[in-house]
Amino acid sequence: MIQITDKRDCCGCTTCAERCPTQCITMERDDEGFLYPVADPARCIECGLCEKVCQVIHPAPFREPLKTFAALNLDESVRLQSSSGGLFTLLAREVLNEGGVVFGAAFDTTDWTVHHIAVTDEAGLALLRGSKYLQSRLGTTFAQAQKALREGRRVLFSGTSCQIAGLHHYLRRKYDNLLTFACLCHGVPSPMIWQRYLSEVAAGRTVSGVSFRDKRHSWKGYDFSLTFTDGSALSMKACANIFMRGFLSDLYLRPSCERCPARNGSCCSDLAVGDFWGIDRLQPQMDDDKGTSIILAYTDKGLQALGRLAPQIRIEETDLERAKPCNGCFKDLTEPHPARERFFAGLSQQPSISRWIERCIRPSFPALVKGFIRRILSAVKRRLIH
Repeated sequence: MIQITDKRDCCGCTTCAERCPTQCITMERDDEGFLYPVADPARCIECGLCEKVCQVIHPAPFREPLKTFAALNLDESVRLQSSSGGLFTLLAREVLNEGGVVFGAAFDTTDWTVHHIAVTDEAGLALLRGSKYLQSRLGTTFAQAQKALREGRRVLFSGTSCQIAGLHHYLRRKYDNLLTFACLCHGVPSPMIWQRYLSEVAAGRTVSGVSFRDKRHSWKGYDFSLTFTDGSALSMKACANIFMRGFLSDLYLRPSCERCPARNGSCCSDLAVGDFWGIDRLQPQMDDDKGTSIILAYTDKGLQALGRLAPQIRIEETDLERAKPCNGCFKDLTEPHPARERFFAGLSQQPSISRWIERCIRPSFPALVKGFIRRILSAVKRRLIH
């Protein structure tokens, strides 16, 4: 029977709960708002399957990408609706055109949390575009994907690296008709903090739309935007939005994100994609400030999938080692914010979540000095790379 003793050891992929033959494992929220598996000993038959499919107990081996690319969708209308280069839409369309199924993260518009859904047409595909900086609820999508694969249908499954690893552990065999597509992830913030923030900023209004990455004005300087049913809206630079600032400061990330194996570029998916920050310096001919993706291809299947998109994309091979210093998702370890423990300990006494985030991420004088030195060293490193 699986037991969590260190919360850094559980990424919340739900594979153990979905594979349990007696459904004795449920995913329950802790006091930080994250889901963890809890087993009912009375229903457990000691089969050990939950441990056999656990990616922490049985981690995937480290893999270097075969090739790394800078790429963008030539259709600017699709690219502007996407977070970076718009490659996911093209891969998904190819699968849908062959009667396949695409799985990805979509907003649940009842409460603006995120869940995984299955899509079989172009209309549904629009729901999967764009970044959702929350950990999605996977529900039964692993089982749905397995059913489609066994029926011989093509499947594209997108998600974070840990969700892709969870899928592979759930399936426990390889399928030629499966293509996996991971997003290069900063980490996942507490859904409880998101709900408190959204409720506070909505101030009684009903939310009709959320965009964590509104790039109508700029891809590099994207906005955070909310719309409401009464016609009002909130939009500001993401770097000025308090929820985004707390998220990007690692104040309320899931503990397992501290030592995510995908941080160093390893991934068990066929393809991994993220924003190609630094493209304006490394390959300026690939930058128009409308979004460029960095694509890591880990398998021949992934390379072949990219090859089939050739007429619809602009793509150039790139040097991953030169790109890593410009992209925050590539680092061996994410240290939690020094105020993380204080933040959650004092959360229940705070009437305003926005003010509490602001107080906790406000840097001390030593932190300001350390940050200044780090920025100087980073600038020097970028000049050397350039």
